[in-house]
Amino acid sequence: MPRKTFTFEGKRYSVSAATEIELGKKMALKQQALEEGSILYSSATTVKKWGEEYVEVYRRPGIEDNTYKYLMGYLHNYIIPEIGNLKLKDVKAIHLQKIVNQCEGMSYSQCNKLVQLLRGMFTTAFNNQMIKINPTLDLRLPGCEDDTHRSITDRERALTLIVAETHEYGLWVLIMLFCGLRPSETKTVLGCHIDRKTSLLYIDGTKSKTAKRYVPIPGILMSKLPPIAPYDYLFTQKTTGRPITKTSMRGMWKSFKRAMNIQAGCRVFRNELVPPFPVAEDLCPYCYRHTFCTDLQDAGVPINIAKDLMGHSNISTTAKYYTHLTNRSMLAAAEKINDYHDNNHTTDIMQPREFLLIH
Repeated sequence: MPRKTFTFEGKRYSVSAATEIELGKKMALKQQALEEGSILYSSATTVKKWGEEYVEVYRRPGIEDNTYKYLMGYLHNYIIPEIGNLKLKDVKAIHLQKIVNQCEGMSYSQCNKLVQLLRGMFTTAFNNQMIKINPTLDLRLPGCEDDTHRSITDRERALTLIVAETHEYGLWVLIMLFCGLRPSETKTVLGCHIDRKTSLLYIDGTKSKTAKRYVPIPGILMSKLPPIAPYDYLFTQKTTGRPITKTSMRGMWKSFKRAMNIQAGCRVFRNELVPPFPVAEDLCPYCYRHTFCTDLQDAGVPINIAKDLMGHSNISTTAKYYTHLTNRSMLAAAEKINDYHDNNHTTDIMQPREFLLIH
């Protein structure tokens, strides 16, 4: 869909339309309306009008279409139905907390994105002196599921590697573990994205500009990548041969996790798994991506490089997983500290008692 942005009195505006001709007309009309003063923003502006303009002006530039759609989805599915007709000046903290409370039971990531959108809308309105009090200062997340924000255990890693050797979706799981792809990024991998000479994989991520990146392909994974034509997809649906989708990925993971449970000793009766299940319920594909990040830490990769390999826009996001202290990183740190004191520092100076006597 054609889209253009322009600046009026220091603010950015965005216009989109179905065709270039329609886009030109809409852009001219919007500029005329601005010049005539018919588009005014104040405390009397409705939440709906301000929310849509905020996303277009402050969030739309520089983000991918998928991210923009998610933002508009949160706006139209959660915010506007509840307070869309309220004037900005009439919005209280309790109105916003009720909206956020609807997220209870959803993932932490989903809840947090809604909260960040609300904070952005009303903080920007406050900074522009459209409201006197920012009602988002005390917003709290409800009981959200944090089921995707952990790395796999050593036992889960061992099970994964064993099952991946023979399972039809083993390569799909391993590429998330060894290259840190988001599950959604696995469906975009083409043959031309795999550089076998340099052992690099191009990831055509869409979450942000930084999601488009190159990552090294470890030898353990490179040896498993099949030869495919440049514009063929690495992962396709078994029945149709088309690229995998969210729905097909759910089925792929269900099949792989079932095989993990069986490998771990789960009983099967009439082709159904019999509880208790040995594999943790919260194990999901995203856990492999987070494991990739903690593996980078254990390997000694600097956090600024890890940020780029993960495709994060902000290094603080990387730090949430990278700075999680693993046993391996603890042992490595202890070894470095011992080496420092034994070889590089302590033996080169006098004993502390002698140092104190001199000073």
